[in-house]
Amino acid sequence: MLCGCMMSPGLSLSAQEHTDSLRTHRLQGVEVTESRHHKALTSAAPLYVLGRGDLLQMGITDIADALHRLPGVNLRDYGGAGGMKTVGVRGFGARHTGVSYDGVLLSECQSGEIDVSRYSLDHVAVLQLVVGDNDDLFIPARQAASPATLSIETMGETPQDHSPHLTTQLRGGAFGYISPFVRYAQAVTERITLSAVGEYVYAENNYPFTLRNGIYKTREHRANSRMNSGHGEINVVWQPNELNRLWGKLYYYDNDRRLPGIVRYYTNASGETLHDRNCFGQARWLSQNRDGRWALKTNAKYNWAASSYRDDLYPGGVKDADYWQREAYASVALLCQPNDRWGFDYSADYIFNNLSSSLPTGTRCCSRCRQNTPRGVSHCWPACSTRSISTRPKMGPRPRICDGCHPRFRSPTARYRPNSFLCVSPIRTFSACPPSTRAIIFTTAAPIWMPKTPTNII
Repeated sequence: MLCGCMMSPGLSLSAQEHTDSLRTHRLQGVEVTESRHHKALTSAAPLYVLGRGDLLQMGITDIADALHRLPGVNLRDYGGAGGMKTVGVRGFGARHTGVSYDGVLLSECQSGEIDVSRYSLDHVAVLQLVVGDNDDLFIPARQAASPATLSIETMGETPQDHSPHLTTQLRGGAFGYISPFVRYAQAVTERITLSAVGEYVYAENNYPFTLRNGIYKTREHRANSRMNSGHGEINVVWQPNELNRLWGKLYYYDNDRRLPGIVRYYTNASGETLHDRNCFGQARWLSQNRDGRWALKTNAKYNWAASSYRDDLYPGGVKDADYWQREAYASVALLCQPNDRWGFDYSADYIFNNLSSSLPTGTRCCSRCRQNTPRGVSHCWPACSTRSISTRPKMGPRPRICDGCHPRFRSPTARYRPNSFLCVSPIRTFSACPPSTRAIIFTTAAPIWMPKTPTNII
């Protein structure tokens, strides 16, 4: 009995070994080698950079998709291809976020928001986002006044030879999207480099949607959404010597698109169109001495933009509105570095903005004109307080009119009181006296102690 009890476990184990169908394989060892990444602390403010290699590796095709990869960015998309796209950072709206294009801030007098979709990602070399104070002292005063700044730097490398370099690209997508792109670059001489970029975008944008009308449900497509958009750039770089360099840029943008409007039952007719145009020229000059202690940077820019809205199916006639804006900008920055650890900068900017529209001025009066306008005159320019007004006391019976009003709009029938301010603008279909603003910005950067070697963070 005892022997049988001792033999039973052995027989049971033998039966299990013969009935097990699993097979055992020995895997060869795999060796993984990777170097430890070191991140250099070179900025005290939050700084995020996307280089050209990062954009190609991520497969990003437009600038809106690239901005989604940056932390703290709020991107607003106002409707598909050709729609306006604005950027805000960490709760600050688009009006408080500066957008710099090759070192010069972009401006928008009408809405204060920059449309970043106007700029092609195929020509971008670096996207940089700075939140808060910028550690780079050598910047214009206007840029230092923004809570956050998005910097767009275009491709400006100098070819090694004098042969022309041509890059072409063609993209296509759903809903009739097609976009050809071409870029030309050539080193004309050893000191002059020329490049040109052109892009065209066409899209039908007939997106499908479901329309519900009571118990009925139909499948519709968005109508009147066609867009034609294109932009071109010409860039010139002149470097007379190692200490001086000049950049020049000429930019033009044109977007003619239809607006779909609201959804109506039993009809999809819409006659709204919007035509945006923008042209600017800018130049930047950088000079420094041989020991690198002093550096001077000057920027100059002239910007022109126009926006035209039209609705041919407006009840009772045609509704239209046109806006024109002009800006002149100049900036000077002086940098002094006594040694490798200290830096001082002084920057001064001058800005002149001018905005006019085709809308009637109405009967609004500014506070200064309302107090001094003679009886019988009810129309005065609403923004005359932005212009300088003469205050000399002895002018006789002749009225004093602000600089913004054209002489042909002076009313010949009104009686004027001596020493009275008057701004007259009759009801017309366009504004002959556009409001203008002048601004002079100065900034002085506090001395910053810069470590000689960056601190590494593991």
